[in-house]
Amino acid sequence: MTSSLHLLVLHGRQGGHQLYVRDPVAQVTRPLVELTDWALVDLQPGQSERVTFELHAHQFAYAGRDLTARVDEGEIVLLTGPDSARLQSVRVMVRKNR
Repeated sequence: MTSSLHLLVLHGRQGGHQLYVRDPVAQVTRPLVELTDWALVDLQPGQSERVTFELHAHQFAYAGRDLTARVDEGEIVLLTGPDSARLQSVRVMVRKNR
């Protein structure tokens, strides 16, 4: 799966853009958000750029109650922003290949 966003910078900014994941359907208690990926951007005022993150199943995996790696079907929340205090979210469904 890929996730892409279009950044428009009003003030010059050099720094990272971060992608976090929240798993509200996990079998065990998980962190509220987990940093999954990031991209370095260097834009001047008024410039924009598309940032694309490629996501793989292992990025949603966690140790279940039996301590084996698992990825649950259901809703995952992707959050993105310049830092963990300024995030925007989108909800996606994870389904197993049949």
